[in-house]
Amino acid sequence: MTRYTLPSNGHSEEVSDWTWVFAFLFGIFYFMVKGLWTHVAIQIALIVVSLAAFGESGILVIMIMWIAYAFTARGILDRAYLRKGYKPASSLTASGASSSTSPQATGVGQVQPSPVSDDAWAKAMAEVESPERNQGLWARVFAQAGGDESKAKAAYISERVKSMPAPAPSPTRSRWGDNEPAPQPPPK
Repeated sequence: MTRYTLPSNGHSEEVSDWTWVFAFLFGIFYFMVKGLWTHVAIQIALIVVSLAAFGESGILVIMIMWIAYAFTARGILDRAYLRKGYKPASSLTASGASSSTSPQATGVGQVQPSPVSDDAWAKAMAEVESPERNQGLWARVFAQAGGDESKAKAAYISERVKSMPAPAPSPTRSRWGDNEPAPQPPPK
């Protein structure tokens, strides 16, 4: 079973290993429930054309189509969710989308600053471009990115920043100095 999550709102969908059974039993109705209207239209068109072109023997063509759709339903659903922007649940942590070190969306067009220093991000960026990068990590994120080098670089940087030690907290100082109190407003 694969769980797909839409990063923008957290909505998730599951694609079962038994998808082909449901598609075989319910056919076109299964694709209607899943909202795959393009495939519903294709199936209706094939049914109409088969019956118009072959008459009663078109039923054999319809049965073959029904079986073919059943066995390809899993791939159809996987591609449909990926096209809609869903991410497989396992790749969310690899890409840093659910990481506490990546910038967090706080609203439309707003990004909360990351708790990790910009120096750590710069160091990870320089490392991904250098021959000294962690080859094991690079191989893993490259495979998870499906061979897409730009996605692999982004995932590598996120993973490296997560593995870097947190910066030491700087002592809080007033802008007026260590021992000097802040000025008070004049009495009225």
